Amino acid sequence: YYLVHKRVLDDGSTMAFHSNITKLKQREFALAESESRFSKIFQASPNLQSITEIKTGRMVDVNDAWLSSLGFERDQVIGKTAIEIGITVDFDMSARQEMINNIYNGGRAENYEARLYTSDGDMRTFLSNAEIIELGGVDHLLLVSDDITKDRQIAEELHQAQKMEAVGQLTGGIAHDFNNILSSVLGNLELMEGKVEPNNNVSNHIERAKKSVLRAADLTKRLLAFSRKQALNSETTNLNAHIPDILGIIERTLGESISINFGIRPNLWNCMVDRNQLDNVIVNLSINARDA
Repeated sequence: YYLVHKRVLDDGSTMAFHSNITKLKQREFALAESESRFSKIFQASPNLQSITEIKTGRMVDVNDAWLSSLGFERDQVIGKTAIEIGITVDFDMSARQEMINNIYNGGRAENYEARLYTSDGDMRTFLSNAEIIELGGVDHLLLVSDDITKDRQIAEELHQAQKMEAVGQLTGGIAHDFNNILSSVLGNLELMEGKVEPNNNVSNHIERAKKSVLRAADLTKRLLAFSRKQALNSETTNLNAHIPDILGIIERTLGESISINFGIRPNLWNCMVDRNQLDNVIVNLSINARDA
């Protein structure tokens, strides 16, 4: 490739100067090819990718994965800042500048979390890497992100499950010891009952004490069932007759500010169920309904 400069002389003749620009053209072609490859990789990447001007924070380009994940059209984001688009959750300009300074000093920023709003207003969590690239002699920020919202939800659910397992183990241990105490109390009450005359005041007190111990034992069974240390004991159960018995527990659990309406469906079939487990399910559903 040659660049030709022509000059017409006074006598009408032409003087031409030829400059060999082959290497310059080769560099231009290589640059164009490199930009084309980058653009294809940028758009085809399954990761969310965005390019912003460091000085202004305005979006220069985003890939299809970014648009699809956050639910925007390209013309809604190009040339705008994240604040103008409305995707920032807890934007901190000083933190952004600190990240950029760290990139200048270390070359890139890795594995930092950011939360963004989608076009529908849902909040999602992203794990991002960032580095500075030069486009047209101007520094830009290239951000590559993965949506880890589901990962965080799974981790939180696992954490909750681990806490519930720990509570269940503690509950089971306490319930087991308490059950032993109740057995001792009940045995002594029965010994006392055999030594007093029936139908007198002492006998009546003993009978009421035995009923209280049995109610406490039933509560212990529920705690053991909650901790999953008690085998299931399925039995024929009439739900219309059984559920009213636990309304008191539900009322105390939900609090006085919650009113409960219980409707009995006539001719409801009996079912085979572990009553303690059934009670746990109903109480948990009631708590979920209160907290919804």
